[in-house]
Amino acid sequence: MHKKLKVAVEMISAATVIAVAVLLCVSLFLSYSSAPRLRPGLQIGAPFSEISGLEYKKSPNTLILALDTKSTCADCLEFYRHLGSICDRPGSGVKAVGIFRESIDDVHNFIVNAKLNIATIPRVNLDKVSIPITPALVLINKEGKIINFWLGSSFDESEKMQIASAVS
Repeated sequence: MHKKLKVAVEMISAATVIAVAVLLCVSLFLSYSSAPRLRPGLQIGAPFSEISGLEYKKSPNTLILALDTKSTCADCLEFYRHLGSICDRPGSGVKAVGIFRESIDDVHNFIVNAKLNIATIPRVNLDKVSIPITPALVLINKEGKIINFWLGSSFDESEKMQIASAVS
């Protein structure tokens, strides 16, 4: 009888080891498959995602201003008006275009109230064009490749000069 008990204990031990190994494998699989994935971001030299209505081939360069209609930063708006005026000058090789998540009516009201003189494209899925936050500025060439980009609104004077120089 003692021999049968020993075999039974060994079988239970083997089954326990196998069960633990299976649970460990399942646990590792689930944790790996549910891990957050890094999404591709903006990269200088990479192609910018297509946006319906954005005709970047019509100008040597396009400055995309990814904005939010709820932005109330007066200093930021003044800077964006300045960039729009640089791009609006005769002979400028840069066209300024504002892209927004919001509806056409919300965008129109924002542009009028903010006194921004730029073309706009409403209802853009900013996640699909790898823009993680607003405001964001993206300078692309006529081939649609990213020349440079700036994220956030707290540009110091040096950055503002760099951005203005890039679009001049």
